[in-house]
Amino acid sequence: QVEPPDDMEAPDAPPSVSIKRATLSGVIVQWEPASAEDVFSYRVYRTGEDGETALLAEVPLEAGAKYVDKSVAAGDTYTYAVSAVDGALNESDMTPSEAVKVEQGIIATTFIVTVPDYTTEGDQVYIAGSFGTADYPSWNPGGLAMEQVDVTHWTITLDLPEGANVEYKFVRNGTWDAVEKGTQCEEIANRRLNISIGEDEDSLVADDHVVEKWRDLDACG
Repeated sequence: QVEPPDDMEAPDAPPSVSIKRATLSGVIVQWEPASAEDVFSYRVYRTGEDGETALLAEVPLEAGAKYVDKSVAAGDTYTYAVSAVDGALNESDMTPSEAVKVEQGIIATTFIVTVPDYTTEGDQVYIAGSFGTADYPSWNPGGLAMEQVDVTHWTITLDLPEGANVEYKFVRNGTWDAVEKGTQCEEIANRRLNISIGEDEDSLVADDHVVEKWRDLDACG
């Protein structure tokens, strides 16, 4: 004979459920923890455009109050809900989120480059490349002027589409005659960067760029 558990009372539901981000890389669902001390886990549900609600995951208490749903489709709208479950498997009511539409994210991407200290005073450094969006010129050596930070550092921030694989080089004064070169004056491959961020990030910084030589100043031909 199966005896019912002593605890038959469900915990309070999470006070609120919100969506931090809804992009192609996933929908980040977060919630305010329930107040009950005996909460064991949280259950995350999703309702699609067809009105069907499905259990996505059971998140252990120690995993934190967040879940990333990566099985999403661009253009689709979803509503999420979270319930609290105690050690006796009593489940609270579900607390819903607002409906969210999944779209390709736009990530503020900051490029920082270190140039040789003999770079001519008064020169202008540009970034030229293919950035995965028609919002910026493609491989125009004078299309995107960077801002000088100090004698050897320049920067620019571009709003780029999430998931894009961009290619680029650094150049001076808007001409390929003053493009960057390698340590032996060799032609260097296009720099590459995938535009993606972590779950707890809102922007991307690429600051490991170093120009070894300039084609004109170093007589690289």
